[in-house]
Amino acid sequence: MKAVVYTRYGGPDVLRLTDADIPVPGDGQVLVKVLAVRLGVRHLDPLVELIRAGKITTVIDRRFTLSEVPEALRYLGEGHAKGKVVVTVG
Repeated sequence: MKAVVYTRYGGPDVLRLTDADIPVPGDGQVLVKVLAVRLGVRHLDPLVELIRAGKITTVIDRRFTLSEVPEALRYLGEGHAKGKVVVTVG
């Protein structure tokens, strides 16, 4: 998978696109995938550039409501997801 990583504190210039293995959760664990974290609009610029260039893409497998979080975690934990699982609020 592709991952945007940072190894030191800083602005968008410290973000690097790299290949990474998909983590494998152990017994009693789930893998929670984060689609985006809003730090500020300018912090997302490197990701926006990569998406616009077609270097990365986001695939949404399924959406769950906030009340369906246990089902979403179960879905992830059983390995059914073939993309991002989104929990909608509101």
